[in-house]
Amino acid sequence: MKKRTNEFLESFDKIDLEVRINYYVKTITIILALALIIPLYSSVVVYSNYNVSITFIFEYFILLGIYWLIKKEKTQLAANILVYSILILTFALFYTGKYGIRDVSVLIFPGLLIFTGIIFNKKKYICFSTILITSFTLYTSLEIYGVLNSNFPSKITFATVINANIILIMTFIGVYFLTNDLRTSMEKLKKTGMEFFQYQNQAQEELIKSEKKLQELNSTKDIFLSVVAHDLRSPFQGLLGISNLLSAEFDSLTKKEVKQSIDNLSEGLRSQYLLLEDLLQWGRLQRGTIPFEPQREDIFDLISESIQFFLQSANNKNVTILNHSKPDTFFEFDRYLISIVLRNLLSNAIKFSFPGGVILIASELTGNKLTIKIKDSGVGIETKFKDRIFKLDSTFSTPGTKNESGTGLGLLLCHDIIIKHNGKISFISEPGKGSEFVFSIYN
Repeated sequence: MKKRTNEFLESFDKIDLEVRINYYVKTITIILALALIIPLYSSVVVYSNYNVSITFIFEYFILLGIYWLIKKEKTQLAANILVYSILILTFALFYTGKYGIRDVSVLIFPGLLIFTGIIFNKKKYICFSTILITSFTLYTSLEIYGVLNSNFPSKITFATVINANIILIMTFIGVYFLTNDLRTSMEKLKKTGMEFFQYQNQAQEELIKSEKKLQELNSTKDIFLSVVAHDLRSPFQGLLGISNLLSAEFDSLTKKEVKQSIDNLSEGLRSQYLLLEDLLQWGRLQRGTIPFEPQREDIFDLISESIQFFLQSANNKNVTILNHSKPDTFFEFDRYLISIVLRNLLSNAIKFSFPGGVILIASELTGNKLTIKIKDSGVGIETKFKDRIFKLDSTFSTPGTKNESGTGLGLLLCHDIIIKHNGKISFISEPGKGSEFVFSIYN
């Protein structure tokens, strides 16, 4: 009890001053009303005959019952009982307060029947009429047999009784509105506190997420810059070496040596172009600025185009690329983005294939899923690198079978593109026996 009181006082202090003043005024008014009604009500009960006292006590308990129903949010039932009680008690007070069936107050009985017949529906009218007729019959019978004394004693006037009832009802109404307003304000204050607490927790969680995201972005930026610095610088050193050789010893080189140098230069430039393209597209993908436009396309045609793009590179290493996908295999995907995936996977397959190796590409359409497999017979992937394949890592850079440079950025880009298609990508690899990359996308 003490704990609840302390909580109430702490909450009450947080209510606006204007609202608190309103509560103080209402409380003082109710206290004054109680100070007036208690002696007045007591005198009516003490100095009246017992039937009037019983009527007042009955009225008191009816008001308590109505208050309880309102607190239980049964307002419709409480309103009906209140109307019934006011009408019945009005009849009872007039009847017992004057001269019973010999007084003009008996006319209240048919008057109430007519009045309620106008304002009540059929069901309520039958209910009220039954109660009223029963009350009238009971009062009349008790008076005939001399049980009731229908006169007020000289110390109590009829006006005193009416005033006591009016003050009692007004006090009841004041108590109800005061407690209702106080409860509403407390609930509103509690709700506001809970909302603020939830908002504070949510803001704190968002702040933690933002801080974590910022740390990840900073880490990614550092790795990204390291990758760019490493993978752009190293190949350019080789390209500069080839160009310097051609420039300095062009006259002494045979046509075959010149052609070989030009082929190496071309392959190096192609590799750098793909690297720059991957860097550009990955950056756009991270910023969310790359367009995503899935359309119904033939995957066989796209695979054929990708093979044609790397045909010269494959011929230079004497690597054969076999397209086992079926023609007219239509599916909905973003042609440009999937072409980036195919180019990166094909580039890696050629890069890590031994001279004379074979690369096999196959596609399979089952329901709403398209699966593409690219398998090579190259060096494979060491176990220690398998967990880093689809991650940006500046320390993860494996040269090809002819010392071709590269990084895992292309595979990271492939992973993000497939995820954008609500798909998944995986691989199976065994060192010395080759690798098989598989990705699936869904309509």
